[in-house]
Amino acid sequence: MSAFSDRIRGQKKGFFKVADLEGGERTLTISHLDEEVEMFGKVVDLLNFRETGQQLQLNFTTAEWLLDNLGDDPEVWNGKRVVLFLDTYEYNNQKGVGIRLKLPGTPTAAASEPARARPTAASRKDDLDDGIPF
Repeated sequence: MSAFSDRIRGQKKGFFKVADLEGGERTLTISHLDEEVEMFGKVVDLLNFRETGQQLQLNFTTAEWLLDNLGDDPEVWNGKRVVLFLDTYEYNNQKGVGIRLKLPGTPTAAASEPARARPTAASRKDDLDDGIPF
């Protein structure tokens, strides 16, 4: 990106949405965490970044990832770099795409998953049983 593009896109406000990451991952530096912010009748936690005016509303999965990977004290997260990326999820039998976090240089779960664990077309074909059971 050019300096102009970075400056203009860096002024974007609001929350990160899936559409913001459809062009690819974004590596950002954590500024701070706003805890227990009341918005629209519910309490949420908001992760703020130095490079952008946008915030990431944390869900349980992203909050737990932050605790597991950056430590239990959000005060020490300032200056830590994270990558925002899109990943699929399933919740209440509904599938969708959501924003996830990872450390820079870490492959996404699908990319790091061993090839043998992912079903191939041949293995799926072997699972099909076209025989009539009677």
